[in-house]
Formats: sequence, C-alpha cells, structure tokens
Amino acid sequence: MTMAVIAVWDLQDISFTGTPFHSNATADLSDVGTSFVIGSGPQHLEVTDDEGIFEDADSSQDLTNSTTLGGTTFAAGTGVENEYSYIVRPVGGATDGSEDVTIYAFEVSGDVLGMASDGYLTPGVTYEIIARDSSDPQVAYADMFVCFGAGMRIQTPDGPRRVETLRVGDRVMTRDHGPRPILWRGASVVPGRGSQAAICFGPQARLALGASAGGELPDGGLITSPHHRMFWTDADLGPRLVPAKAFVGWKDVRRLPRARQTYVHLLLERHVLLRAEGFWCESFNPGPQALRQLSPNQRAEVMALCPRARVSRAFRDLFPVERVGPFRRRLGLAPLRSHAGAEHSVHRPEGTQKQAPHDARPVV
Repeated sequence: MTMAVIAVWDLQDISFTGTPFHSNATADLSDVGTSFVIGSGPQHLEVTDDEGIFEDADSSQDLTNSTTLGGTTFAAGTGVENEYSYIVRPVGGATDGSEDVTIYAFEVSGDVLGMASDGYLTPGVTYEIIARDSSDPQVAYADMFVCFGAGMRIQTPDGPRRVETLRVGDRVMTRDHGPRPILWRGASVVPGRGSQAAICFGPQARLALGASAGGELPDGGLITSPHHRMFWTDADLGPRLVPAKAFVGWKDVRRLPRARQTYVHLLLERHVLLRAEGFWCESFNPGPQALRQLSPNQRAEVMALCPRARVSRAFRDLFPVERVGPFRRRLGLAPLRSHAGAEHSVHRPEGTQKQAPHDARPVV
C-alpha cells in the first residue's frame, strides 16, 4: 500500500481566461491557448493507493484524510482519480521544453475540483496551455510535485514514525514536556535551490549532535530547511538554537539542492524540541518568518488555533538563537556568502580549516 502526498491547487484559487477544466472526463483541444494564474501556494492531498501510479478509473485511490476542496469537505476514503492532463509553460517562457510543466485535472467524488503537476508553478505567474496531453493519464506519484517516499522519522511514545504518517492528535516525544499531541500539521513546497536548498545532516553530524539523545540512533540523516533551528549546547554558552544552515561544512553537513522541496511543519500547543532522525530540533513556531512560508489558508488555520501566538509565552523561543556568522566563526568555518541568490560555504584551503574548540562540543 502506498501513501503519497502531492501538491494540488483548488480550482477556486485559480483565475482562467477560458474553461480548461469544465469537463469531468476529457481534455478539450479547444482549451489550448487559454491561460491561468494561480492565486496562492498549493495545499497537500494525501492519497492512499495499492500501487505507485496516479491514474483514471482506479477504485483503489482514496483520500487518506478528510480534505476540503471547492468549499466542500470530503471524508477520508473518498475516491480520487486523475482525469486528464495538459502541458503548460509560463507566457513568454522558453520554447525548448525546459519550462514545460504537465498539469493533471483530478476529480473527487465525480467532479474535477483541482489540479496537480509534475513541476513547480509560481503564484502570480501567467501560464499558457500549449498542448493537450492525455484524457487517460498515468503518472508515478514519485514524478509528481511533491511526493513523500521514506520520510523523516519523528520519535513518538510508540517509537519512530515517518512524518507523513503523523496526524493531528497523534502524540510525539518532546525533550522537556514528555509526549504531547500534534495541534496542526502542514507542508510547504518551495523551489529547492539557492538559499532555499535543504540542509542534510549526515552520520557524522548525527553522532555528534544525537549521540546523547538517548535510545538507538537511526541509520538515516536529517533533511531540514535552512532556517530550521537545531538544539546545541556548549560549556560557555549553554543551550542554544542554531539555524541549520549555520552548520554547512561542519562534519558532513551539506546543502541538498533539488528542483523542488517540501517542508513538513508540526505545530504543538507550545514551542518544543522534537527528536527527528536522532536530532533534537524545534517544532513549528508560528512567528512572522515561519508564517510567510505558509499558504494563506494555512496561515488562517494556524492563527485560528493560536490567535495569540505572537504574544504568548508558550511560543517564545526556548533558548537564545545563535546568529549564523558568529556561530560559524566559533566553529572555525568560513562565512556563508550569497551569490546569484544562492548561499555557499567558502572553504579554506586544505589543512587551514580550524578545529572547533574543545568546549564547543554539542550536547543534546
């Protein structure tokens, strides 16, 4: 059984010059040449399937959770199908195929209510339908935007669980408050290159940061957003929260650029430390920067749950937050420099990189 998470756009959030999704069954050749603009970021559709292909007329494809589309909430277990597809590109974009994206009209309970895609679609950009692709499309979930395979594992009272299997109300282990329930779960999809490229913490970093976390360490590394904050303590400064990108170049921490990247958010009743893949790192903290990552609907959901989050003591930072530059200097790492929108670690010549001072060892 496959459970996939794909980015989708509700038709109510899209402005069209024509009616490319008027049919519940077939792609219409007359809609080639029409255009559309997406008004906001995507939401996420979780599909349970007995295989890894999203297709038409497949009775085994069901919504994993209750989902709201087109103003209607559909119960978990409602059927979802991939009805037809078009090829689109930004108006004025490259004609060599490099900017082409396939969009898929999907139906829930018999009506086409939204579209998915195999590439990133930017809100506010006008896209033109340049070709009818198929009225009976088949696409692997792994080729869609975006799909979870083996996800990051979060420690729970019953052992580690993949983040995509966690639901509102499930309990996760916290460092200082025991098992606590998830209040809200969301995800954001962003271009995964440049300054938004994910940060990958490998086995060496896991041993250094996770060795004293207790329990058996997992085999996998941790992939997180560049601004996600990790727990760090040294003898002089005490506990700190450190942005993940500050570790690039330390041990085996590196950037992991991808065409697109999904970041999953877990909001609890307060700001806490969660154990993810053996690392202690923060839960979602609904401050201004974090809220900017969310779609308008997600922001509204979070603010409805936590209307006083900006002034509540429960959502103040757990520990002082390290600035990237000074922290890297203490570790003997060169600065991160910005170049054409991307940040890079500037490496010293071999043999000249300083060692981290003995009293700056991480403790978790």
